[in-house]
Amino acid sequence: MIPKALAALRRSLLTRVLVALLAALLLGIGVLFVSLDSFVSSHFHRLRAEQLDRSSDEVRRFVANEGRQLLNLALLLAQDADLNQSTFYHLFLAGEREHPLAAVERIAQTFALEAVGLWDAAGHPIAVVPAPTFAAAPELPPTAGSRLIEENGRAWLVADAPLLREGQPIAVLRIARPLGNALAAGLPALYPAALRVVEPGMSVEPPTERISLPPVTLALNLPDTANEALASAKRVFTVLLLGGGAVMAVFMVLYLRRQLRPLTTLADAAAAIGRGDFGHRVTAAGDTEVGRLAEAFNAMAADLAQLREMERRLAHQEQLSAIGRVAARVAHDINNPLTVIANTAQLALKSPPTDPQRVEDLHRIVHHGERCMRTLELLLDYARPVRIHAQRFDLAELAHSVGGRWQASVSNGTPVTVEADPLQIEQLLDNLLANARAAAGPGGKLSLAVGQAGREAQLVIDDSGPGFSAAARARLFEPFHTTKTGGTGLGLASALAIARAHGGDIEVPEMPAGAGARVIVRLPLTAQAREKVAAPR
Repeated sequence: MIPKALAALRRSLLTRVLVALLAALLLGIGVLFVSLDSFVSSHFHRLRAEQLDRSSDEVRRFVANEGRQLLNLALLLAQDADLNQSTFYHLFLAGEREHPLAAVERIAQTFALEAVGLWDAAGHPIAVVPAPTFAAAPELPPTAGSRLIEENGRAWLVADAPLLREGQPIAVLRIARPLGNALAAGLPALYPAALRVVEPGMSVEPPTERISLPPVTLALNLPDTANEALASAKRVFTVLLLGGGAVMAVFMVLYLRRQLRPLTTLADAAAAIGRGDFGHRVTAAGDTEVGRLAEAFNAMAADLAQLREMERRLAHQEQLSAIGRVAARVAHDINNPLTVIANTAQLALKSPPTDPQRVEDLHRIVHHGERCMRTLELLLDYARPVRIHAQRFDLAELAHSVGGRWQASVSNGTPVTVEADPLQIEQLLDNLLANARAAAGPGGKLSLAVGQAGREAQLVIDDSGPGFSAAARARLFEPFHTTKTGGTGLGLASALAIARAHGGDIEVPEMPAGAGARVIVRLPLTAQAREKVAAPR
């Protein structure tokens, strides 16, 4: 069952259209996503690079500015009289160190300097706080300036200034701050999470930016807010695209299913027509392709129904013609001998024999001879084309007259005027009421109703008999087929021939068990309507 359902689903036009639309939708979403991602990512990467460049320049400017400020402080301290005097005493009074050391400690404490050092012109340390901070003396001969150095595994921002005595340098003053402390104090927004000194052996992975300040290298790692925002936007965009695609897919399924539903109805209707149900019609509103297709289909079904009706009537005429030829031959070859046999038996009865059995046999010969001749007469009448002499009359009045002969209750609301042959219609009613009376039996009920439906008159005959079996319904109007003892099987067939000659028809609907039988005769009201549907005779 499931494989058949899947196979039917694969063959479905709706499935193929949906697959094509979904494929196009996914392809469009993919192209749109890739295009936007490429465009936005390139802009975000450029913004990221510009942000890193600006931050690097800001760090360099900050370090240079800190160096200038530290140098200015060193130049100012180098002119300190107490420091200058105590350094001169040290140099020329046998290495006295207490006063220079006190001056250096005072400077470090006063200006919150992490390191202060004092060297003589030969590069020998005079006083260093804290000791030992610097392993090497400043450059000699002393020149004023600031720079970065790496000492004891730490990066320092140092400023050197010469101490002058009578215009001659006698010593060098160095003040220093750890670069990390300076950055932490001056750039709190960047340090320490985003900016740090690269220590020896430390690995720096992208996207960290290296800032080279020889002999020191800084690592700048700013939060990649742009890419994070881009990733969030991608997620939101993906969810929106997928959600929108799903909603669009559901909408397309419902819309296409509604639009293509008439095609399924058309397929079912085509199958019904293939089974012979030419009365099946399709309803499709709107002036659309499917609506026009439904209209064309309905017109085709109507044409096929009319063609089938014409074929049925022509086949019936061919049957009548064949029966007529056979009847004429049979009447010619059998009717005369039957007449001789019947007349001879009647002559013999004029002088009846004394034997009662022989008299009974002669009566039987006469009866069955007349019966055979009557059957041939009915056969010739059935095969003979029905010739209509139409005139206007009240069908209800005729129904009352004929129904009374068969003890049928006749009902009608208003007069129903038709243009038909009253004698042929009378014969049609006699044939049908005779069959109904025989089926209902002596005590059975029989009714005849006259009415009008649109441009047709209707005669409805009901009886309380056993109804028609399935086998009888299959051969109901077939000539010589009868279920009555002694019947000829030409009553219903003759009635059908008369109805169709008037452009009408006879219908025998299926009734519930125990409800008896019903025969419905439909006749056009006018001769013009009859000419449109009656088969040529």
